Amino acid sequence: MPKLLAALVGIACLLVFSMEVRRASEKSPHYYERYAHGTKIKSDHQNGQKWEWGHADPGVTLVTFCLALIAAVQAGLFLVQLKLIRESLAPAEQAAKAAADTAKAIADNERPWVGPVTVNCDQIIAGQPSRGTIVIKNTGRSPAIRMRIAHTGVILNQGQAPVVPNAWEAPKALFPNAEDFYHPPVEGGPLSQADASALVAGTRVLWIIARIEYFDGNGNFHHTNISTRWGGVNRPVMVPEGNNDAN
Repeated sequence: MPKLLAALVGIACLLVFSMEVRRASEKSPHYYERYAHGTKIKSDHQNGQKWEWGHADPGVTLVTFCLALIAAVQAGLFLVQLKLIRESLAPAEQAAKAAADTAKAIADNERPWVGPVTVNCDQIIAGQPSRGTIVIKNTGRSPAIRMRIAHTGVILNQGQAPVVPNAWEAPKALFPNAEDFYHPPVEGGPLSQADASALVAGTRVLWIIARIEYFDGNGNFHHTNISTRWGGVNRPVMVPEGNNDAN
């Protein structure tokens, strides 16, 4: 508002200044002869004649000033109304955002959440097959629809990243608080002596990895990635490492 008032005062001052300049010009040595379509100005200080379109009537200047002042006031009122409209819309926007956040929180609270409970592996014994165990659970409050899982066990060189499996189990529904068990065999069959020795030495790594995909009741897609590695002789458990995420 202070800026608006300052602008209006500035416009009024400019208009008053223009009127004073016009009055001063009327008092100059020049004189006017009025015509139907213009004013002929003769100068005592110049040779020749100069034609200029205009009005010498002070009443016309006053009317122009009043119209300009009215336009300035209208512009100011428009700016004030625009500001009031924006201020009135702010609470509505905040309420809409709060409602959207509440709706998302309710949806997240009611949706299924499928993730791992435990991941482990058999003992590392040369000459015997090894397999992992993956236990998953729906900790959400609604069923996971068309839930499917792909899983595998693989032995890789140190520093080599495992690839997400794509051999899927048959899809099914997983209800709230229900657990599901899977036993991915380690690729390659029975462990060779070389693999067993390399796992103990830490030059090779045993991975148990899986990917879970499912839908909630609204048809939204969700996934969970599980990536674990054998911790070695000093820590003979499956340790989360790598691509573990969920949505």
